[in-house]
Amino acid sequence: MPDATSITVKIDNQNPVELIDFTRSLLALGDQFKREVESDENFEGKLYVKELRQGSLVAVLEIVAAHGPAVAGSLAAANTFLTNLKAAVHWLRSGTDKPEKVDPKTVRNISNILEPIAKDQASSISINISGDINQPVTIAPVITVNTTEANAVQNRAARYLAAERMPDTNLHRKVLMAWAVVKNEGGTPTSGEKATIDSLSDRAVKVVFDSRALREEMLQGQANPLKEAFIVDVETQTVRGRLASYKVLQLHERIRLDDEAEATATATAVAEAEAEPSPAAEAAPQYEAADDEPEDYLTNP
Repeated sequence: MPDATSITVKIDNQNPVELIDFTRSLLALGDQFKREVESDENFEGKLYVKELRQGSLVAVLEIVAAHGPAVAGSLAAANTFLTNLKAAVHWLRSGTDKPEKVDPKTVRNISNILEPIAKDQASSISINISGDINQPVTIAPVITVNTTEANAVQNRAARYLAAERMPDTNLHRKVLMAWAVVKNEGGTPTSGEKATIDSLSDRAVKVVFDSRALREEMLQGQANPLKEAFIVDVETQTVRGRLASYKVLQLHERIRLDDEAEATATATAVAEAEAEPSPAAEAAPQYEAADDEPEDYLTNP
């Protein structure tokens, strides 16, 4: 019997939902599920899109076990996942005691999950699970949030994240970043991309991502990422006091580069490619020079 446990996300929207908000919401949900399953010693599986339904925005996401039919296991994993997610949402909505497993990444994911309805008055989102062991079993929505509640959750999430990051002077919010080197396809949060942030440094610097979902959102769209700029939150990471990498924490917006900006980015990349390795690169040999990148990397130019 195939694994038939599903998580259904239903958005009752009043206005059209922007594609990037809907995609970011599902990516955040998928990332949170992946993090939950990774800590589960009794189940291994992934979340797949099973169907998208007409009417309200309805996405049915099926849990597929990694090793054979494991309906009961996937149903238990889904229940644990949504129970923990509900507890975290309730904390952000009501200000009760913070659940033990909640961390900044969980809070960012919740904020992104609720983004489509936070922008749309009188809308709501519901998330429920269903399974098929001997017969179909449908569990009532375990998470239901309306627009007003979504805004309250996002506001408290923003305050929590600001407080968590306050002691960190290496955090830079809403800075403009452009790619110098990107990998063609696949990749991990530490694949080896390089980018420039003019407000922080005049050279291309290694980039790591807070999650695989964030990397896919920024690099695996239809547009050429080398012809776009990105407004992001980053954390600068140093080795022996010198800048070694940017850790991208959140994407706020992407901007199409005009011809002048593109020419500037190209000139910067050329100068970087011709420059000698910087003291920071010598101090941290794990951050190799752009010239040593594999052939499946795109460079700007």
